Amino acid sequence: MIENHNSGQYLAVVDQTGVLFARGRGRFYAGGTTGWYVIRTCSCHDRLPVTRRYDIRETAEAAAAMLIAVSMTLGT
Repeated sequence: MIENHNSGQYLAVVDQTGVLFARGRGRFYAGGTTGWYVIRTCSCHDRLPVTRRYDIRETAEAAAAMLIAVSMTLGT
């Protein structure tokens, strides 16, 4: 059982060009969409986004860092 799904080991910043996400149910593909997302990589939420799309990778990385910091502060 995973205790902290926002732990750095379970978050990744990825370019999901051409991917539109379905609400918690996998991915739908569509052309022309570009962007960076923070996604979960744990087995129970594999590749589901936890942020909106960002145009710049550094902005998505900052969002991931914020998620990790808040999670650590709250002990969740």
